[in-house]
Amino acid sequence: MAGGRWGSALVLGTVLVGASLLAGGGAAAASPVVPDSGPSAGGDSVVVPGSVEGFTSVSAGGDHTVLLAGGGVFAWGANTEGQLGDGTTTTTPRAAPTRVDLPSGVRVTAIAAGDQYTVALADDGSVYAWGRNSEGELGDGTTTTSRAAPARVDLPSGVRVTAIAAGDQYTVALADDGSVYAWGDNTHGQLGDGAAAATLRATPTRVDLPSGVRVTAIAAGGAHTVALADDGGVYAWGDNGEGELGDGTTAPSATPTRVDLPSGVRVTAIAAGDQYTVAL
Repeated sequence: MAGGRWGSALVLGTVLVGASLLAGGGAAAASPVVPDSGPSAGGDSVVVPGSVEGFTSVSAGGDHTVLLAGGGVFAWGANTEGQLGDGTTTTTPRAAPTRVDLPSGVRVTAIAAGDQYTVALADDGSVYAWGRNSEGELGDGTTTTSRAAPARVDLPSGVRVTAIAAGDQYTVALADDGSVYAWGDNTHGQLGDGAAAATLRATPTRVDLPSGVRVTAIAAGGAHTVALADDGGVYAWGDNGEGELGDGTTAPSATPTRVDLPSGVRVTAIAAGDQYTVAL
């Protein structure tokens, strides 16, 4: 990889986690990952109320954190837009996990935290979202009201989602047929449907992938989106001011463009930062 932020992302993308997860106020649920430097040097514990087992993933948004455990979701941090999903909004952050008020019978398999909003994937392929909605990032057809409890995303009929990703103010979903859908802010073309910049979408729109491309993984950055194809190729679209699309330019793209990987390179995983992209 060469050029701009695209080449330096391997250094800039390091993430350290400094908290162990404790269930029921005491029993260790996972071995702690403790950094030796940084804002948290280790020793902090997140205590989840009640008897909860099966911690499977955690996601950090702009100012809140979300944890998936046993099919349920817990959240803590800022809640001014209802991003914690417990039915309330408050200017006082929650310093301990609170259980998200999911609809009865909904079992979550994946989570993603954006900027003041949260997205959850259910085991039936449906998607729920809550929190800020000024750009339509909740995908429920509105842009006027933040939601303090999960609302079902208005996916097209027959679409079954297998993966989700949350950007700053937009959301991306991968369907089981390899197609991709996106909704929310589109200032830089990050929804990938070819619409003019600043044309937000309050319901999912299908990304305009090149013919024959089947996507297996997705990632959302600050205002750009990345997709991994089943042939090991990578596609990207949206903001490109720092070269985050990896196509040799710094011009934005409202439709997917193929990343200019070195000859013979086959990618197996992708990740997106605010203004850079990483590929394995």
